[in-house]
Amino acid sequence: MNTAVAVHQSTENDDLRDTDNERRPFRCTVCLKEFTYKCRLTIHIRTHTNERPYQCDQCPRAFTQQGNLTVHLRKHTGERPYQCDRCLKRFTYKSNLTVHLLTHTGQRPYRCDQCPMAFTQKTHLTVHLRTHSSKRPYQCDQCPRAFTQQGNLTSHLRLHTNEWPYQCTVCPKAYTCSTSLQYHRQHAHPPPLPP
Repeated sequence: MNTAVAVHQSTENDDLRDTDNERRPFRCTVCLKEFTYKCRLTIHIRTHTNERPYQCDQCPRAFTQQGNLTVHLRKHTGERPYQCDRCLKRFTYKSNLTVHLLTHTGQRPYRCDQCPMAFTQKTHLTVHLRTHSSKRPYQCDQCPRAFTQQGNLTSHLRLHTNEWPYQCTVCPKAYTCSTSLQYHRQHAHPPPLPP
């Protein structure tokens, strides 16, 4: 353990909770956050030391907790253990299934306070709120353009580097983002209508 990060220890068993008065006997000496369990403090200390002992054997990513590595490995294996009981669509993460279930109920709990728009995810509302302001946090370092979303900046930067990674398989057209290619396919090469 890093000597700069000391652990305040209790005289009680390290991993047992004091249920009588819900004490938090384990304190981080860097930020003073308190924990009921020593193992939680150990994990927390890694946020200060940047220690990531759980290394993925498929890519350079490393994690502070074994459980995070286990979930990450699903990206490499394609495992999707969470299934919607209505449409049988499968998901890698439980949180993605939870958001997906809102599509069946029609619920959109995150509402814009400036217009009638509502969203299934808070992050989508956050991005939307930028349309009501002049806030464009993603600045191009090659020209004066700025964007409300990271993905839009990424696509824009491809114009400066002359990258066109989304190639139409029917004609020679190419695009800097996948949505432009999808639009092109729908309008330039629509599927034939059934007889």
